[in-house]
Amino acid sequence: MNKLGLVIGMLIAVIGLTGVSWAAELKTDGWLGTKTAYSQRTSLGQLYPREDVQGSKYTHMRGRLLFNFITAPGVGLVWHNEIDFDFGSGAYGQNNGNPAAPGGVNRGFGGGLGADTVNLETKQLYMYFKVPEIPLKANIGVNWITDDFDWVILGDDAAGFTVNYGESFDIRLGAYRFWEENITSINDNVDFYMLSGSKKIGKSKIGLAGYYLWDRGSNGDGVLNTSGPSGKNGFASLAQNAATGFRSLIPTGTDYELKSYFAGIFGETMLPGAINLSAWGVYNFGEVDVQGGSDIDINGFAVNARLSKKINNVNLTMNGIYISGADKDDDQEFGFTNAGLYSLAGNFYYKSGMMILMPDGDDWNYSSALVYGISNIFEDRFLGVTGAFLNADFPIAGKLTGKVGVGTIFSAEERVVNSEKYMGSEINAKLYYQLAPKMTVALKGGYAFIGDFYKVSAAQAAASIKGVAANNPDDVLYTYLEFKVSL
Repeated sequence: MNKLGLVIGMLIAVIGLTGVSWAAELKTDGWLGTKTAYSQRTSLGQLYPREDVQGSKYTHMRGRLLFNFITAPGVGLVWHNEIDFDFGSGAYGQNNGNPAAPGGVNRGFGGGLGADTVNLETKQLYMYFKVPEIPLKANIGVNWITDDFDWVILGDDAAGFTVNYGESFDIRLGAYRFWEENITSINDNVDFYMLSGSKKIGKSKIGLAGYYLWDRGSNGDGVLNTSGPSGKNGFASLAQNAATGFRSLIPTGTDYELKSYFAGIFGETMLPGAINLSAWGVYNFGEVDVQGGSDIDINGFAVNARLSKKINNVNLTMNGIYISGADKDDDQEFGFTNAGLYSLAGNFYYKSGMMILMPDGDDWNYSSALVYGISNIFEDRFLGVTGAFLNADFPIAGKLTGKVGVGTIFSAEERVVNSEKYMGSEINAKLYYQLAPKMTVALKGGYAFIGDFYKVSAAQAAASIKGVAANNPDDVLYTYLEFKVSL
């Protein structure tokens, strides 16, 4: 017997002696795709259009694999991972200007000559269980969590637990830790709690939700200022855009405590004429207690309504959203707060159907939009946003389908430097062709007409106390070819 056979034999013997069962079931899911793009969206997160921007050309690849290990009926664990890189991203050098760790170990690497970089990212890792004969199920660990309002508050992975209970009336309870600065201290954490319930009544559904965001910025280590570790400040992406005059909302090194509450209603119903209506509204209130300074009030609300109808083979959707901003004459007020304060992609409104005005639901690493976080923060202020969108998707011929969309957005409050609100309008189109079962190729493109909100004259820039630069931005183009295969 060779050595390999001996090892296998020993393993079988040990398993037999210990009585270990290998009856666990494994289910898999996932996808792999590439994008070859030309983009004038030149920043991550919030996009600030400028004049004479040189577009970027790149090919990007992403794969996501989900493993569901079912250890017993209703019990198991889920591991969801991600690997992504640009074609040519250095295995041992730099990627998108970011240096790799020793040995080239970093996320988003591994597409260059030599490849073989460690770039595996864990999206979710959690256990789950269902209680027999009771309609209760729970997840514990890093799991995917969303609000009941199309992600305008939260839509991301986070560590904590989620409990769902109910049949005719569904209840969801959750508690999550967004940030733990130091486990030896209890005064430097960011926690999020949620409770919601919904009930179906015929073809309609109605629900109520309440959330609580608690940020204890003890010792100046909170995420609303820049004294924490690199990348911790949730507004770091905005700091890249110096032309907006961004500064931290809480002075660096300042202790504070944020308590933010959300109360909302959501529902959907079928109107006469087979028109589906879905809508929600949520009110946000609270306070930031700033040590040694004036307290800051939190006061904002968000509303949305969406109508959809199928006419022949065309699915039409009309969509409107409003996020309130903060009064420009009140320096001690925040507008609508959300998880985007703590993570670049912690929240965004993904149902607009836009590619440039608001985040493209199909974006991967290089995600950017005029309004990326719906708070729409400029010049140290929550400006909010008003948006209207119309989308249509339809079959064309055989395995070819299409989608077109138009939209426009305004800031809910005037920008201080130029008193403007109009941010821009967009047209986009997408073509999909099924090459084979579970494999598609798509060509997508969007063009945004940039509004006066971003235009700043030399005189306006000179008069600004925020350090805003003069700007006469060009319109923005974004297009890509995508190949994608699913499990």
